[in-house]
Amino acid sequence: MMRDPVFLAGSGNTYERDAIERFWRGSGGSRGRKRDPLTNARVANASLFTNWDKRREVQAWLSRNEGKVPEGWASRDDVPPAKETTDDARRRSKNGGGGGGGGARRWATIAVAFVVSSVVIVAFQAGAVERGWEWRRSIGWRAPHSGGGGGGGGDGD
Repeated sequence: MMRDPVFLAGSGNTYERDAIERFWRGSGGSRGRKRDPLTNARVANASLFTNWDKRREVQAWLSRNEGKVPEGWASRDDVPPAKETTDDARRRSKNGGGGGGGGARRWATIAVAFVVSSVVIVAFQAGAVERGWEWRRSIGWRAPHSGGGGGGGGDGD
């Protein structure tokens, strides 16, 4: 029974975290040639994410089978805390650590891009509305009158 089930982002297959990390260490995975152990295909994204569904299944089994210790476990409490291991995190730790706030810098860049694109969209929409009225005037378009008498819709002419 898995203690720390993770799925490999590049394939979607689920493995025991310790097992896949040992597989990669032993198969040259540290040189950037990580493969899915099941298919032996290279994976473009070797990020590992907790498989919460499997983790809940393990917890449910432990709850139904009180007093039993799964084979290979030291105790029923032998469940490590969940953690995510992404390719980016591996690269940062391999290259000497933290990266100096790269995550914060990335979010700041995204926020600036969002604000700039919002301003551009609003400006474009305002210009498009004005150009739309100019185009309608150039072809002599007049808004239909709303029924009920007393003045007409028109476009302000």
